[in-house]
Amino acid sequence: CGAVRASHGDGSPEPGVVLLPRAGAAPLSLLVTPLQMGEGSALPGAALVLAYDPLSTPVVQADLLRQLFGLSAAEAALASALCGGKTLEEAAGERGTAISTARSQLKSIFNKTGTRRQADLVSLLLTSPAYFLAQRGQE
Repeated sequence: CGAVRASHGDGSPEPGVVLLPRAGAAPLSLLVTPLQMGEGSALPGAALVLAYDPLSTPVVQADLLRQLFGLSAAEAALASALCGGKTLEEAAGERGTAISTARSQLKSIFNKTGTRRQADLVSLLLTSPAYFLAQRGQE
């Protein structure tokens, strides 16, 4: 309610976090932030609610990775697997490639994305449109 009031300037514009408990599982985290309403808006107020499930595996769209970063199909598949929490060895094994091939592809991915470490790569990809558009498809 506070976020909706804040969308019209009544209250704190700061986002809030709400934990939603679940039986037998880690709670969902909800980020609730006001959406600024324009002058004369017909809506009484609005808020954006983003849900985070700590049990879900991050997914990125390989096709978008190819488009956004100029990756080959094999590089995009590797990058997608790394974003999903796979180690380089696991990703290579699942794709039926040698670890040396996966290392070579990873070096190429680093060059194309401007990253130097696997953690930086995953962080970049999970904040890219390839991640957010994949989440839309999972709803």
